[in-house]
Amino acid sequence: RAAIRRHHVPSHHGAVVNIKFATQYETKPPKIALITNRPEFLHFSYIRYLANFFRDKFDFEGVPLDIVARKRGQRFEEDDEF
Repeated sequence: RAAIRRHHVPSHHGAVVNIKFATQYETKPPKIALITNRPEFLHFSYIRYLANFFRDKFDFEGVPLDIVARKRGQRFEEDDEF
């Protein structure tokens, strides 16, 4: 929530993208799922911003983070990385 308050999620042609929550589903390397209403509209630059925010906030400096945008109920697959 702090990352979203600091820099709001950009909309896509008027379509609002809401990030419901984020969860870490693997540890080596850390993989984080962003559960959102419209994952296809989440721009790569915003995902990069969130990765940098997570690195600063949770001491992931120098650690490769994989962030995946998903709709609620979708399963995670190995090739779903951005």
